[in-house]
Amino acid sequence: MKKTALALLMTTILTQPIMAQNMIDGSNVDDVLNIAKGYGAATLELNDEGKPAIRGRIEGNAYYLAFQNCSSATACEDFFLQAYFINPVVDYELINKWNYNERWTKVYYDGDLDAVLEMDFNMNGGVSVKNFDQAFSIWSQMLEEFFDDFLTKKKN
Repeated sequence: MKKTALALLMTTILTQPIMAQNMIDGSNVDDVLNIAKGYGAATLELNDEGKPAIRGRIEGNAYYLAFQNCSSATACEDFFLQAYFINPVVDYELINKWNYNERWTKVYYDGDLDAVLEMDFNMNGGVSVKNFDQAFSIWSQMLEEFFDDFLTKKKN
């Protein structure tokens, strides 16, 4: 019985680094930046509050990734992605339809009446690299769909 417990303990200890390599969290913003770069141009910066942020482009569409709930400049629990569309003429009915039908993103008008596409992502406790990459894939798809389809359906 002792050999079985020892074998289980050794298996757990030896596989932890392998499992950890397949996980990503907000403790290293460079990991997030590297995945963002897989979808297009992306640069890391610090915002006015000293929190890390990423400015990027996917298929020519600009976005902003803001890290949140940070205990230091490189350890954050979650973030949100945003894309702004300056002075669009978009029917509120279409915004409501988008928000009703789309599961992962929301659209709203900000105080300057710019349309904002937004998506939140929780990294607290870590997520698999595959899951994180999938989230960026969804963002990329929603950004393209919103830009190409939604903004062309302007109210006449």
